[in-house]
Amino acid sequence: MKQSLILLLIYVPAAVVVAGVWTYWAQTENQENRWGSIVAIADGAAPLPFVKRRLLCDGARIVARLVPVSLWTRASQTIDAQPRLTRLVREHLGWARRDDPLLLSATALIAFSVLGFMVAVRGITRIVYEPSVRLANLTGLILGFALLGGGSEASYGYPYDIPHACVFAAGLAALLSGSPWLFPAFAAAAYSKETAMLLIPGAVLVHQGRPDWRLALRVGTLIVLFVLIRKAVDQAYGPGSGAFWFPKRNLKLVFWNLVFGCWIMPVLLIAAVRVVRLWHAFPVRLRRLAYLAVVPLGAAAFKGWIEERRQYMELLPILGPLAVQWVFLELGLDRLCQVRLPIDTDRGGE
Repeated sequence: MKQSLILLLIYVPAAVVVAGVWTYWAQTENQENRWGSIVAIADGAAPLPFVKRRLLCDGARIVARLVPVSLWTRASQTIDAQPRLTRLVREHLGWARRDDPLLLSATALIAFSVLGFMVAVRGITRIVYEPSVRLANLTGLILGFALLGGGSEASYGYPYDIPHACVFAAGLAALLSGSPWLFPAFAAAAYSKETAMLLIPGAVLVHQGRPDWRLALRVGTLIVLFVLIRKAVDQAYGPGSGAFWFPKRNLKLVFWNLVFGCWIMPVLLIAAVRVVRLWHAFPVRLRRLAYLAVVPLGAAAFKGWIEERRQYMELLPILGPLAVQWVFLELGLDRLCQVRLPIDTDRGGE
């Protein structure tokens, strides 16, 4: 009961704030392009591959249909009756009155996704560490606000990123705990975005002991689910992922960042050396999962803009707890973030 009150009093307001700030920044319906438009994605009018990010928009459609029309009418009237609210919603956000049910539903789902992400991160922290409850709550809260890193510029505001981070983190928590909720969470993540496939090698990386039939069954089921779901999405919205190829552009960006950002390199090198030296103090399963970072980084180098932080949201529930632990280690407060045993008893075999 006490923990439920904590989540209600801390996580719910934080989720509303994060969703509100993200929505204000993103302006998904007030952009020249239709890549990040909730309405365009829902209607199947967005370009590839963005039109195939279905979870948020299809979920918002379902919510909009479940709510009585009279309530949506009243909500639209309230918006149009308040001048400040009208300027915010109609002008700044670019919402058309006819789209209010879809967009209000999507915004609510984004807020619930932030809440779900924080709860999932809190769960991951309690699975791999022996922290105080306060520390677990704090980790979830910090990483919840870290989701805003993907929406710091309007051009990066793609509405499916936060919901996908939520279902991916939920799948990761289920994977680490051995919960059967892994499969519905993975199915939702696969319906949301192709990067859900990271949970498949993740299942192998976190497996302890020798491979057995249980691991084979788990991985096989995840593969079948992924192929069937993505195949269905491809049949509905077309195969392919869009003509994006940016390795030359990204190489130039990295080069100039190194040239003009050389003043900060000593700090980054010191931090890197410290992390490497403390590497074996981190939970073994999170250390293994950290190697998954190579996949989104490599994909972004070729098929995206490498500096877009939203592309790495799947790594937040993995690297985020490690970063929190690292800070505590550097402060000499490692007793507050002890690795849980016997989960990590295979550390010595690495």
